[in-house]
Amino acid sequence: MDSTQPPLKTEVEFYVNLKFDKSPVMKIYVTGNLLIKNDNLPLKLIPQLKKAFPKYEILEIDPNEDFIPEENSIIIDTVVGIDQVTLFTDLDHFADHKLISPHNYDLGLHLKLLKKIGKIGKLKIIGVPQTCSKIHAFKGIAKTLKILKSKA
Repeated sequence: MDSTQPPLKTEVEFYVNLKFDKSPVMKIYVTGNLLIKNDNLPLKLIPQLKKAFPKYEILEIDPNEDFIPEENSIIIDTVVGIDQVTLFTDLDHFADHKLISPHNYDLGLHLKLLKKIGKIGKLKIIGVPQTCSKIHAFKGIAKTLKILKSKA
């Protein structure tokens, strides 16, 4: 036996006692429209969010393409009518609007339809104001994510 190798018993004990983080990876879905100035801020923040939260899986999504969020996931999107980054846990906080054309089919309507047919349960939406600086939005999102992590 090579004297530089630890005894087998010690090596086995090491692997048996090794603690693996078995908690599921938190998925954060980010949506918006890069072509529309007042709807693209969350998407522009993806690189900074990935750097600040490397243990989270941060994904850009399009709610018009069969998007069904996982239970307890987090969605980041622009929200009309708020003046600071806000956490929403209930889809009823979003106003209903009449569908005039397919262009009015947004994330809120998509999620409400999924909830109505029983495809989704609990989720969290971090709303970013339309008129918000990039740094203010990032700080608000980061603060909200840290609070959510501490409650998990």
